[in-house]
Amino acid sequence: MTTLAIIIDCWDQTFIVPEIVKYLKHNPVDHVVLASYHDLPTDTRLLRYLWTQKTHVAYTLEELVPIINEYNVDTIYVMGTAWEECIHYRPIGILALEQLSKTLPFQIRVHPRTVSCYSRSQHIMSKYEMMRNNLLEQSTLWKECGDYFVRTRHDNVGS
Repeated sequence: MTTLAIIIDCWDQTFIVPEIVKYLKHNPVDHVVLASYHDLPTDTRLLRYLWTQKTHVAYTLEELVPIINEYNVDTIYVMGTAWEECIHYRPIGILALEQLSKTLPFQIRVHPRTVSCYSRSQHIMSKYEMMRNNLLEQSTLWKECGDYFVRTRHDNVGS
């Protein structure tokens, strides 16, 4: 099993970064993709932690797909800011990944402690808030699995 974390919009001094670093220390992944849009620098605290990791930069699916294929990624963790916006709508956000999972065999996972809330500044999402959010309910393939929300592999893969 090869795992990949996509970290979206963790710009300098983003309050969620210590939570992401703590999570990755306790739950290591094989590869990390940084996706900080708008030419803003990625938080240096995150960069210091990732210094020894296999780190890539991607902003589009065209840049992400070769990484997924080359390393045979079967699980993607999505992290960063902000739940109701960037995490969903960026070019390699959850909605784009859901579409991509129709053709590539990977699972998407989101842990509430690794994403921030757009509508409430300096707030980390709770499982209840994520369940209540209708963006997660758009797909019946999202399941609660322990501490995570998991988007299962799409049924049409390979057909």
